[in-house]
Amino acid sequence: MTESIRLGTFRGIRIGMHWSVLFIAWLLAWGLAAQLLPATAPGFPPVVYWAAGIGVALVFFASLLAHELAHALFAQRAGVKVQGITLWLLGGVAAIEGEAPTPGHELRIAASGPLTSAALGLGFLAATVALAAADGPALLVESLAWLARVNLILAVFNLLPGAPLDGGRIVRAIAWRLGRDRLRASLLATRLGRLLGFGLVGIGIAEVVAGANLGGLWTVAIGLFMTSAAAAERNQEVVHEALSRLRVRDVMLPDPLRVPAGITVDVFLEGVLRAQRQTAALVVEAGGAPFGVAGLAEVGRLPGRSRHEARVRDIAIPHQTVPVVGPDELVLEALERTGSDRAPVPYLLVLDQGEVVGLVSAADLARTIEARAHDLEGRGRPEVRPAGQ
Repeated sequence: MTESIRLGTFRGIRIGMHWSVLFIAWLLAWGLAAQLLPATAPGFPPVVYWAAGIGVALVFFASLLAHELAHALFAQRAGVKVQGITLWLLGGVAAIEGEAPTPGHELRIAASGPLTSAALGLGFLAATVALAAADGPALLVESLAWLARVNLILAVFNLLPGAPLDGGRIVRAIAWRLGRDRLRASLLATRLGRLLGFGLVGIGIAEVVAGANLGGLWTVAIGLFMTSAAAAERNQEVVHEALSRLRVRDVMLPDPLRVPAGITVDVFLEGVLRAQRQTAALVVEAGGAPFGVAGLAEVGRLPGRSRHEARVRDIAIPHQTVPVVGPDELVLEALERTGSDRAPVPYLLVLDQGEVVGLVSAADLARTIEARAHDLEGRGRPEVRPAGQ
């Protein structure tokens, strides 16, 4: 989730929020000011209810931020880099780069969020009880009671045993510790997450049929988010495991074809790529200097009728904009260093002592991942071999 509004930093952690927070904050404030608080603490003018509703909504999002900060701080203690925290429509997310080094670290990082929410909920509950016993203002008592309930619900909900919830990460940590197999544990957590998501969708539909209306639709939305997030996390885990021990030389196209920048695109497609069964080639100037990279993806974006007139230089990606990696770099480290893991680029140039020795294309990388994914899903950890062997 990408932030729309920057809020600041805390211990090097960037904090922001998505524009959807403004919508959900207004919805919460409206629900509190127009419905809940007037019903439970009557007798105040509307402006007071709105002030209370807005204040409670702000404290609620501060509670969400505390939940995510707990994850981020425990991740930092484990030596894991934290890019930032973003609050959004369905809560918050801490962008943690990399993985916990041990199951114990994973467990502490995952459990810290629900424990923080539970502590806040119990704190608000204690304040509610104390203030009610002292015959404090009814509006403040009801506001604190709502914050207590919502934080305790947040803690319990996040402990449900399925990714991407914290409970799913706790399941993964325990399964990882017991089975000593991180991927198998991750796949278990994401499977449970999808089942939970489908279950929530079913509950939401039943609520709608029973007349819950907005509440049921909200449950359906959360369920759909869980299923899609669990599927995305599963795919990410498989990709990570498939590439985790490979070096660039294992996946690159060695000594890529070099084609003149001045040939037409149709000749490039038929006489080079298809004839040589290649997906991409290095485009060079007349003197042999690199001009850029072009392949099937670039050809495909050009209308067929234009291919006999357009030149390869017209579709090539300039070599200055293509990330450069070394043949002995680990693939995952190379992708992270070039930013290709967050915003995929179509090609990587492989240089050794200043010379182009290989080319990695997104299409070839996808095929490498696909070739290993089936074995990984069955958990057979494949032997690492250079691509093509």
